[in-house]
Amino acid sequence: MTALATERALRFGDFLKFLPTEAAESFNKAKDLPNQIKGFGLNLRILPVPVVDLFVWMDLYHLTLGKHGLTNSFLAELVIDDLNKSEPRLGFNLTPNQQIGIVAGSTLHDLGQLTFTRSMIEEKEKPLDSDENRIRLKHPAIGAYIFWENTPTDSIPMDLKKTVTAAILYHQLDYGSVNDEIIDSIKLREVIPGLPSIKQVKYRKVAVIVSLIDTAVSVLENRKNHNGDPPKKLRGILDRRIGKIKRYFSKFEDFIEEEIKLYYRVKNIILRYRQSLYTNLIAFDREFDEKV
Repeated sequence: MTALATERALRFGDFLKFLPTEAAESFNKAKDLPNQIKGFGLNLRILPVPVVDLFVWMDLYHLTLGKHGLTNSFLAELVIDDLNKSEPRLGFNLTPNQQIGIVAGSTLHDLGQLTFTRSMIEEKEKPLDSDENRIRLKHPAIGAYIFWENTPTDSIPMDLKKTVTAAILYHQLDYGSVNDEIIDSIKLREVIPGLPSIKQVKYRKVAVIVSLIDTAVSVLENRKNHNGDPPKKLRGILDRRIGKIKRYFSKFEDFIEEEIKLYYRVKNIILRYRQSLYTNLIAFDREFDEKV
């Protein structure tokens, strides 16, 4: 599949035709699974049915996508539970839609990687060619599109739908202006009326928290081959990420210092769980390798 085919899929809506064959086949398998085994391991009490269905699709296409989404979802719930224990005066309270949006967005943030070939997912260290790199850069926008098109308005409240869309669309904060250019090039605003903006604080908080959770899980999975002990390196990596966030968002009129305090609080929650999460990831990988 070429990057041009991906663009065409987005513009004409027939995205299944332009996905890798295995991803398109997984879509049909996910629809046919019995409801009682869908989303095993997810918190089905809070996640809307379309979110679970889309996660199953990712998991069936490639275990790596499923494991990553599930780990992000689990950490997101820990973060939300801890934030809910904060005193209201601290300003860390999030609306119910923001809370569910963080968990759902963490689960589906890499939905756009359904456009990746299996080798792109499996061979992280292999250099990408120009077409593959264009697909990589588009995955947040593609994921937002796929989510929007596969969540009927009668199955999820519109505000929650927009919140999850924002989480997927902006989870790669380091893409910056490149993401904005992609949104324009694929005409995403024509597909999604009132496209959520990173300038809107209610969506920005969700997207940043999802991004911090994804950064932490990616480090603990050792996706980028951080030398040494990933849990020990995580504090510095998150501090640098929040520093970049502060510099980038301080230009927005509604940005206030309390928002950064929220992100540092999220960082501290993540650090509290990093070692146990890392241990569980190693155990999961060892068990999977033995089965394979």
